[in-house]
Amino acid sequence: MNHRKCYEAFDRTFRDILRGSNPDAETCPFGGKPILLGGDFRQILSVVQAGDRVDIVDASLTSSYLWPHFQLFSLKENMRLSKVGLDEKEKQELVDFASWILRIGIGDISDLIIADDEESSWIKVPNDFLVHFDENPIDCIVYSVYTDFDKFFDDSSYLRE
Repeated sequence: MNHRKCYEAFDRTFRDILRGSNPDAETCPFGGKPILLGGDFRQILSVVQAGDRVDIVDASLTSSYLWPHFQLFSLKENMRLSKVGLDEKEKQELVDFASWILRIGIGDISDLIIADDEESSWIKVPNDFLVHFDENPIDCIVYSVYTDFDKFFDDSSYLRE
């Protein structure tokens, strides 16, 4: 996630460039050009070195003068659940993980690692969601995401899915 000032600079640049061909561009966000951003602002925050919660919120796009001009769309269907070949156990695991992520986003997780953490920023990740490893953590992560990597490492459709 970029600092809000990056978007504001992008906005001013677009308006400056486009006002030569369109006088109304100067008064429209991004010179009147549609801009599409993706992500969940509850999960992807700007990085502010040595910043506290106030600094991080201030750096986010939601604190920008541009924010009221955005139209928000929400995804309603978990596309991972429509993957071909999932059994009921795998579907339930995906539902549980998605639910847990949403609970984090709305601040509904109460199992904190550090009990006196004022900002409630350290949470305990359930053991089921962890990738366990003995020797090579990178291999373990790759093989937990791509379970048949050895067979399909050169198959772009497998890697894309």
